[in-house]
Amino acid sequence: MAPTAAVVVEDSLRNDGSSYCQTVFEIADGNTLAFFEHTSLVHPKYFNARSGCHRHVAFEVEGDAAVRQFKRKLDAASIANTLMNLGASLSLRFSDPNGLILEFMAKVRRSLECEKASRSSAHSALQRWLQHRQNWWRRQPLRENLKALRSAAM
Repeated sequence: MAPTAAVVVEDSLRNDGSSYCQTVFEIADGNTLAFFEHTSLVHPKYFNARSGCHRHVAFEVEGDAAVRQFKRKLDAASIANTLMNLGASLSLRFSDPNGLILEFMAKVRRSLECEKASRSSAHSALQRWLQHRQNWWRRQPLRENLKALRSAAM
């Protein structure tokens, strides 16, 4: 199965040059399944599926206005949240009481031309990300990878 989109975004919440990649695959019923990978959270050698950073569920909502409406509700309830402009849409992240990261992401309606361009560049964008990620990990001292692992597990 080939990716239909791959987007690399610098992590605005960190100052160590880390970033994350969202890779999107279309499934048989026309919906999509997205995978996220972050450069600095856990080196694959030390991956632990029980780390808090790996529990994330995203919900697609109808447009930026819906994302902003959820933000107003979270703000009114004094629930910490982060609104991010991803360029094509807004994303709102917050944690539930159990530490699960929840996200509301605006549905993006793209033109057929944009869709074709995304599909044609997704594979090469994913390959560039994989190379970047591998080089990023090689540049990080082992103690930094272990420190990230420990803080993610807490």
